[in-house]
Amino acid sequence: MKSTRRALAAVAAVAIAVSGCSAFSERGRSRLPLEAEPEAPWGTAAVDIQFYELRESSREKLRDEIRTARAARGMRDHGDTQWQIRTSYDFATSADVCAPTRVDVSLELRMTLPRLRNPDALSPELRAEWRRFLRALRDHQANHKQIAIDCAEQVSTGLKTVGALRCERLGEAMQSITEEITSACHVRNADYDLRTGHGESEGATF
Repeated sequence: MKSTRRALAAVAAVAIAVSGCSAFSERGRSRLPLEAEPEAPWGTAAVDIQFYELRESSREKLRDEIRTARAARGMRDHGDTQWQIRTSYDFATSADVCAPTRVDVSLELRMTLPRLRNPDALSPELRAEWRRFLRALRDHQANHKQIAIDCAEQVSTGLKTVGALRCERLGEAMQSITEEITSACHVRNADYDLRTGHGESEGATF
């Protein structure tokens, strides 16, 4: 029996403006810290957090600076999460039949958040307001991150259900499953933002 390997192209790249409410109804569910890379028995995961720095120290000037920074980066809201899932698999061949022998899923997350260059320059009241806003914003990003993690796990589970197929159909079947699951995740993220006004209902606005 001959073994070979095929890599699927990148399947999904999702840019999501920060959203407001928890994507999960179960209140007791704990989230990973934003920076933490999740354990991924289904493959690998990498988290990259980037910041845009703010220099102003008054509320109105900070708001103007945030708007400018968002426009320069093409961001709809105060923060942004992008994620991409890549899949690869090994398969064994026998005559014209191919059967997957290994499935690997990799998840890449890139998040963008604001950061104050000199938080001590803010008044105590404004500093407290900023900290509240930033906590809420990070929570929203953590929820988007969890959606992506769930999606990657679902892709892995779905691909592992594929059995032996005619070789010309195997790649099509693997691609179809991946696209179907990631499309559902796009809808989940869109609903998340719609329900919460992109963060406004949970305080991720400044």
